[in-house]
Amino acid sequence: MLSPTEKMLLKELLALSPVPEQTFSFNELMGYLFGLVITPDSIPASEWMPVIFGEDETGISAEDQARSMSTVLGQIYSTFQARHQAGTLQFPYQLETLEKEELEEVLEWVSGFEEALAMRPDFWEPDFDSTLNAKQQEELFFSIMVVQGLVDPVEILPFFEKLPNEIFSEAFETFEIGAESRELQIQAFLLATLPLSIQTLQNHASRIEKIISDGGKFTANLIKETSFSAPNDFVFERQTKKRFPGKSNVIEVDFRKKKKVSTPVENIPHYQIKIALAGAKPPIWRRLIVPGALTLAELHEVIQVSMGWHNEHLHHFEIDKKLYGPPSDEDWGGESIRNERKFNLHSLGLPEKGSFSYTYDFGDDWQHKITIEKILPSPPEILHPTVIKGKRACPPEDIGGIWGYQEFLEAYTDPTHEDHAAMIEWAGPDFRPELFDKEEIEDINEILKNIYA
Repeated sequence: MLSPTEKMLLKELLALSPVPEQTFSFNELMGYLFGLVITPDSIPASEWMPVIFGEDETGISAEDQARSMSTVLGQIYSTFQARHQAGTLQFPYQLETLEKEELEEVLEWVSGFEEALAMRPDFWEPDFDSTLNAKQQEELFFSIMVVQGLVDPVEILPFFEKLPNEIFSEAFETFEIGAESRELQIQAFLLATLPLSIQTLQNHASRIEKIISDGGKFTANLIKETSFSAPNDFVFERQTKKRFPGKSNVIEVDFRKKKKVSTPVENIPHYQIKIALAGAKPPIWRRLIVPGALTLAELHEVIQVSMGWHNEHLHHFEIDKKLYGPPSDEDWGGESIRNERKFNLHSLGLPEKGSFSYTYDFGDDWQHKITIEKILPSPPEILHPTVIKGKRACPPEDIGGIWGYQEFLEAYTDPTHEDHAAMIEWAGPDFRPELFDKEEIEDINEILKNIYA
């Protein structure tokens, strides 16, 4: 799709990022641009370019390098867009002949593609698109599930609990069916259906574009952020014959729901929130799904666990210019503080895209911005607060706040710094500021499960 010169230039520019662990790889960027141009909305460059370097930073400091990067990215984006409009933009991998060493490239591509879909999730949510018939809903849901399942296989495992072994036997005759290989089977199954899923998403986007270009309105149920989640108790019914081209969609999904006896708590939605440490460069943040019934006191505990704090200092929330905190802090600072135990997240009436602040340790003044990214139906498979993504490790306690942490990092990461030895002694030799990966997420979620499940 790109010329060798364009590829080389783009890789060189990406390599200039001072924070490579926050920056897209070349393959992630290709998937990201692919997803951007098929999205039926005009996303400004000022919104999508910073994501490449870690959501909040452009990554390139020198003015000429930044200008060059913007120019190259703009040109390549235009190339993708032209191919999309001409109907020649295609999934770039031939999975039938895929070599083992190329698998990581495909998964990186899918990760970038998923990041692009998350820029405008409304357009990809089947439950909130009134223009879709039942079959189109099923196809769109499954396609989104394939993308998310390849990005985070653990998240998608519960959706396959009811999938019979016979389906894997039909699709992959060489596989030996066994519980120990289930995750591998699911990944292979999703990978086999990826090209069709990408095409389904492209067709869906083209249909929406046509509605808009014909003067129609596409707002009935869409302008409401939701998650890429399965309808309650969906059942996989059957799978078609062979992999890859020439088939209708791989699985039909039965959206029948079981009757439940609801309680008031079950009627309260869940929230997708992002907790970002203010002033952190590169960004330090966590994304979670939390029950709306969670009190602010419980949310404080969730923040402590998910960020990595030790809960050794005072804290408060500030929401709509009102302070909330522990009962013992009600008169702190001469300002009335509401009891955080008496208010749950849902009762505060916070809107999607709304935000509030959480301050921890009034000496170091660690300020966190908490954004309500999505308000979700209460998913039965999520029974406790759950971290789904994040970046970078939590700073050490008592380091002097965000400015002290920046100074700490300079000394800790530079063996020639005069304070290097002292900082190593302070934080230990194994502190890795860039580390927050799948293993950390699993450990945190195990703790949250033990507390709240």
